[in-house]
Amino acid sequence: MGDATRSWVKVSEAVRAFVGRLVGTLDDPVGLARVLSDLGQVVGKTCRRNKRRKPGTVELLNDVSLLDFGLT
Repeated sequence: MGDATRSWVKVSEAVRAFVGRLVGTLDDPVGLARVLSDLGQVVGKTCRRNKRRKPGTVELLNDVSLLDFGLT
């Protein structure tokens, strides 16, 4: 479903910072691949999620047994 080690907020901020470069390379497949690679590196290095006491949304979506209450 998603990577529980990544912060969706931080990823969205990273994507926002790359929008201009992405739009500028839409007609250049090689350039677009380079920009997407750069974006992937930024996300990998800077968009880690801080440790939490309780599981986050992505973790709960991936494993419902982590809920601390029963579903009816």
